[in-house]
Amino acid sequence: MPHVEAISTGKDFKHYIEKKLDFTAWSDLGIAMGYLHMGQLPEAKERLQMLVSECETLNISQNAFGFANARSLLRCLETDPLGLEAKLIATAVQTAENFRITKFWTKPEKFWDKPPRLP
Repeated sequence: MPHVEAISTGKDFKHYIEKKLDFTAWSDLGIAMGYLHMGQLPEAKERLQMLVSECETLNISQNAFGFANARSLLRCLETDPLGLEAKLIATAVQTAENFRITKFWTKPEKFWDKPPRLP
């Protein structure tokens, strides 16, 4: 896809998702992930709460991928925000293995360089 840009930071990812170039249905979740990568946990929590509220209002199944993922991230932010980075890295590693792309992506990077702002 010609519009895909180099994405190496949470800021890059958030900026790309906000452009809505590929019309994904998960832009709010993507923006929240960008915030998480930057260590902006209060902003991520606010975006996830908004997404969960919208899903509940629309009566979307709680098992739907985006809804379940948002609820899981929100729960982790509320119960163990400092443990979130390890969980996200483990998820990224598992995703790379599931999609068999480990030969292209072999080393997960830290999510934040400085301590995150807690929600």
